[in-house]
Amino acid sequence: MRATQKLIAALVAAELAAGCVLSAWRLNCMQPVPPPAGEYTDELTARELLALPGEFLFDGVAKWRTLGETYMAYGFFAKADTCLRRAARSDPRSLEIAFDLGYCLERLGRLNEAADEFRRVAEGHSRQLAQRAWYRLGRISLQLEQPEDALRAFERAGDDHLPSVYQRAKLLVRSGRSTSAEALLALLADQLPDDLRVWQLRAQAAAALGQTEEVVSAREAVERARAVLQLDDMDQLFGPIRDGLGLSRVVRQSNRARKAGHSVQAANLLTDAVRSQAHWQNRYFLLLQDAAELQLRAANIDLAEELIHRQIDDEGLLTASAWAVLGEVEYSRKHYEKAIRNWSRAELLQPAAVDQIKMATAAEHVGDLPSTKRHLALAVQFAGINYFRENDLENARTKLRKATEIDSSLPEIWLYLGESERLSGNPVLAEAAYRRCLQLDPARGRAQNGLRRLGKIP
Repeated sequence: MRATQKLIAALVAAELAAGCVLSAWRLNCMQPVPPPAGEYTDELTARELLALPGEFLFDGVAKWRTLGETYMAYGFFAKADTCLRRAARSDPRSLEIAFDLGYCLERLGRLNEAADEFRRVAEGHSRQLAQRAWYRLGRISLQLEQPEDALRAFERAGDDHLPSVYQRAKLLVRSGRSTSAEALLALLADQLPDDLRVWQLRAQAAAALGQTEEVVSAREAVERARAVLQLDDMDQLFGPIRDGLGLSRVVRQSNRARKAGHSVQAANLLTDAVRSQAHWQNRYFLLLQDAAELQLRAANIDLAEELIHRQIDDEGLLTASAWAVLGEVEYSRKHYEKAIRNWSRAELLQPAAVDQIKMATAAEHVGDLPSTKRHLALAVQFAGINYFRENDLENARTKLRKATEIDSSLPEIWLYLGESERLSGNPVLAEAAYRRCLQLDPARGRAQNGLRRLGKIP
């Protein structure tokens, strides 16, 4: 019995000792001076940012690196600098921490110190980090107006680091060496055939070399291109950090619920946020219209109206989407004339913001048949233009031809039909569409250029 009591006493003593040690560690933890999160983020994010240091039991690399990266993600670079330096002292051999510190120093404008960190990373054993470090060194040289040093740094990153290849090509084109950039542009075109920046650069290079036909082709491709190339890969680090904290996390949860078909849950998450959280405008200043749109989908018309009026009347944010949502509210109540007025305001700001099918239905209810036909044609036209911009020329032609059958008086339909037919190798049909566009709108220079490319006008 005494042995058992002694064992229990020993265990209790050990637990007490361990508790004292942990408490001592916790009490001796350094607490960083908090960033002014309440002034620049929403209330929920600010609260979680300020509580973040308390999640760590004791000081160490994990604590200081996490704080540094999180503060950087929210733009508090001076606070991040302090934390990352402590992380670097705890683990001086870490190339990842050195890279983070270099990026932080670069954003603070301390370029020479940042360059020292990036050079250390570039000389390390990680090829991927070295490529990224050479790229940052090139960017620093550009800020210091040292283009040749920048060019050499981008070259050191290698031909498989596409952001560096792009920067090299851009430097050559801008410095009048477009011929030397041709091989780099060919590499970019092969690896990124639909990238917006690459096509814009190809157009600049072709113009510098006097390649008129290539300039026109490149500029045409710009409309059907999209931004693929990332010139700052730190978003891969910062994005998940932002998504996991505060209001960003709530918005992500709402988006996930919406995609899963849970409209009510998605709507209530955003609505609760704008009602319960202060300073939400610091993070998502259009949150009211997003919440209102979701409440519409959940068939909560009164709540949607309340939210959208808060944005229009109280916040003064008269966006196309706000007027479109208010039009949807009136349409849901069968107030068709009010719906048309609100949608007309949205259409003036952004034609694609309006549901043209519902606009046509509302016009039909008030007996405006010409408007009914026009809006039906616009609905099909926008679908066709979207296909065109996605390089789906077959569906683009099908939709645009259908739009001309509904209303043949809209010049935009004929213009894009002409473009789609020409790019599909149908010059006769393209010419007819361009000429019809010019009959409706003689000032359409793009239609004239289309005819010129077909050799139909000088």
